[in-house]
Amino acid sequence: LIYSDKIITHDGVYSFKFIELNRHQSAYILFTLLLFFLTPNIKPTYRMLGICISVFIIYNYNVRSLIFSLFFLGVYFVHRLLVGKRFNIVIIRIFSYLGIFLFLLYLYFSFDLIIFNELTSGRILNYFQRMDLLASLDFKSLLFGRGFGADMIIVDQWKWEAKASHSDYLTYIFDGGIISFLLISIIHYKMWFDTTLNIKYLVLAIFTSSVINVGLLLKPILLLYVFLLIPFFNSINKKDE
Repeated sequence: LIYSDKIITHDGVYSFKFIELNRHQSAYILFTLLLFFLTPNIKPTYRMLGICISVFIIYNYNVRSLIFSLFFLGVYFVHRLLVGKRFNIVIIRIFSYLGIFLFLLYLYFSFDLIIFNELTSGRILNYFQRMDLLASLDFKSLLFGRGFGADMIIVDQWKWEAKASHSDYLTYIFDGGIISFLLISIIHYKMWFDTTLNIKYLVLAIFTSSVINVGLLLKPILLLYVFLLIPFFNSINKKDE
């Protein structure tokens, strides 16, 4: 991977930049590199070094959807390290229940939809409006979609131009209907519970990057990079056998 020798700023944050690539593309390329370091055939020292460097650079790109993905990948990574021992399982359950309890307290006492919507760059109210649009569709359009590009519309949150839903799953429903959404969901399910390959990291990366943004599901070249990592998991499983 080649870097330019310039540092650019975005919202006052210093960011690295790939030559001829914008900030989001660069961050997503590094995100796929991070997934490589999560494959089990990497030596622990190299794995932790690669993870730390990748996370640091991705964080400095300030792409919030990928920071969202990093959080869930980190939680699952820690879970994989701790699982297997009775004492560790108890710790996981305690922290999980405590986290859920604190989150519910936050929702009850401090949650503000307007502030939360601003933090997500208008996504939340955008999702609500698109849900209303889906509810107004006829049965045929809801089932089979309205074709490519149906997702590009002007909403109240982003009045200056037509934009996608910023959720790949909503885009699939608008463009290809409930049928397309169900097919994608089935593929996710089969990949997550696959007994031959342990590719949960890849499924989690695809889902978390796509659920609140134009993520890996609608970036075919980057998604291909992710799928090219599957043989690394396969080789490990064969060695274990």
